[in-house]
Amino acid sequence: MELLTLYRAGENSLRLVIEDHDLIDFCEDVTAEIILSPGSNHQIESDLGAATVLGAWAFDAYQVKMVLQEALRNALRHGKQHIRFAVAAQAEGGLRFTVSDDGPGFPQEVLDGEAVAMDSGSSGIGLVFARLIAERHATPDGHHGRIELANDGGAVFALVLP
Repeated sequence: MELLTLYRAGENSLRLVIEDHDLIDFCEDVTAEIILSPGSNHQIESDLGAATVLGAWAFDAYQVKMVLQEALRNALRHGKQHIRFAVAAQAEGGLRFTVSDDGPGFPQEVLDGEAVAMDSGSSGIGLVFARLIAERHATPDGHHGRIELANDGGAVFALVLP
């Protein structure tokens, strides 16, 4: 699906379906489909406190869900044990979804934007897709979504929507 979305973006035929979505229901839906391997030591902690205050937000649920689930799968792949999924309001306006883990973090080349893939076994398409979906979420006054990558005791992936 990511490749088809990237193709449509290249052909200028990608259209997002922006609708209001209840954040609690959406976040529970995102995590409900993530399957932990049998015998896995991983734990996914959800911090959805802000979602109860924010209520609903307008975004393309299908595309955003794909981005967040890919981030969660990567966190499970690279994290040691603790995975955190959170949603919060941005001080300057906007909504921040964060997925963090306790793994080795992002390579410096990825943080610097010099590489799109985490390692040689990865295509890097996940980050390209995430950036595309984030940037396509925009307000009429020109604010665009973005992804932010950081290391803080592991990898921290944030999808910020306007």
